[in-house]
Amino acid sequence: MRLHYIARGVAVLGESVLLARDRSASNTFLPGGHIGDGESAPVALRREWQEELGIDVEDTRFLGAVEHRFDKPDGAAHWEINLVFAVSSTDLTPHTPPRSREAHLEFLWAPVPRLQDFRLLPPPMVPLVLSGVETQAFWGSTF
Repeated sequence: MRLHYIARGVAVLGESVLLARDRSASNTFLPGGHIGDGESAPVALRREWQEELGIDVEDTRFLGAVEHRFDKPDGAAHWEINLVFAVSSTDLTPHTPPRSREAHLEFLWAPVPRLQDFRLLPPPMVPLVLSGVETQAFWGSTF
């Protein structure tokens, strides 16, 4: 089994949340990425947002964690632990998605009330985002 340790950010502007999508997939996910060896989750999140979006994150506040088990098409088991943070940045503008710095990724603003239409994975991210960024720490699992 392969373990992924990931920091993800929830950026909400108005009634929309910023989502990421691999251009070859139909699902979306919260922007962020793998936490490196010896790196804290907030530091990793800031680094990933800078690398993928060219955006400086000014504030991070821990929202909760989501663990998820999934199988790749070849049958290999994967497990991820997502540490999720509310983020803010003056570099974000409503209704204009940031340009991706990575060819395989795109970013989009999704209306929070229609979040189910965007196939946000892992599934426990949906109630986390719907509960709002003012919520206390959240725990979700697909186990």
